[in-house]
Amino acid sequence: MTRQELTFLLALVRPHGPYAFLFVTLSVLAALVDSVSIATLVPLLALLQGGELADGLPRALLMVTSPLEGYEPAVQLRLAIVAVVTFVLLKNMMVGVVFSIGSRLSNTIAADVRVRLTSVLLATDIDFHYRTRIGHLLEATLANTLGLRGVILSMVQFAVFSATFLALFLVLLIISVELTLLAVVLGVLCAAVMSRYGRRLSSLGREQAAAGRELATTVHETLSAVELIKLSSMEAEQGRMLRTRIERHRSALRAVDVRVRLIQPLSEALGITAIALIVFASLAVYDRSATAMTALLLPFCYILVRLVPTVTILNQTRAAITTAWPSVRHVHDLLQTDDKTFMADGD
Repeated sequence: MTRQELTFLLALVRPHGPYAFLFVTLSVLAALVDSVSIATLVPLLALLQGGELADGLPRALLMVTSPLEGYEPAVQLRLAIVAVVTFVLLKNMMVGVVFSIGSRLSNTIAADVRVRLTSVLLATDIDFHYRTRIGHLLEATLANTLGLRGVILSMVQFAVFSATFLALFLVLLIISVELTLLAVVLGVLCAAVMSRYGRRLSSLGREQAAAGRELATTVHETLSAVELIKLSSMEAEQGRMLRTRIERHRSALRAVDVRVRLIQPLSEALGITAIALIVFASLAVYDRSATAMTALLLPFCYILVRLVPTVTILNQTRAAITTAWPSVRHVHDLLQTDDKTFMADGD
């Protein structure tokens, strides 16, 4: 993943600036609404335990529930429940719109890139086509543009869940700085393990892309020369070559798929272990009999439980971007004009 390739990807998004701005805005708003809904859980739990809204709770959390002041505790409880449900529904509506915008962007950009690729291929001189295997050009125009679409969709997902992660992390800091620092230390250790595990994905993605190009080229060449193959009685030999290419591509796909799929159980195992350590630490440090302690600890653990699948999705999405990035690189290289000679129409 080079700077030029990232600039190329941003240049593809730039013509769709209004949609990109709406996407970013709604992603941030959804994350903020999600954090407010969780922040409302803390005083809600305090009320459920018979406490008061101001019983030992952080000032930032009391600001969230300040509109409830002046009501009877029973009314405060009902209003808090309604607020939590409303915030959750609003957040999910915005996330749905965000993913809809991301899908529209990715499909439109993939179609635009295909138009640009076909225009470049039609404009280049015939020597370029003699030097380049047709299967590679087909792979770039069809499969690699789909890979580029997948990268954009994965980046959309990564942005949405990153915003959610940051918002939840902010609530953790508000609830307890000490426990959050412990969570950060454990999170860094988990990230180191996941980084070491995912280090091989980039090379596996390149191997998968290369195997796909070779398979597409072999199929194209076989079908283009099928008459000659039959006249030369070379069906068996060509069939063996095709089976070899198919098996190599299958093996490359499986290697990537297995490594990506194992990210989820590994992330969840590390996350649950970290949550258990944090709970034990909180029980050892804080007064277990305090109502505020329970009201704070339960949402803290709830947020951590929410963060585990969020971090898992971020790891899987990052892996998907890494493995599909060779498609972006191939499309970027093929669209470069400085290594090609162009002809006027009709020459």
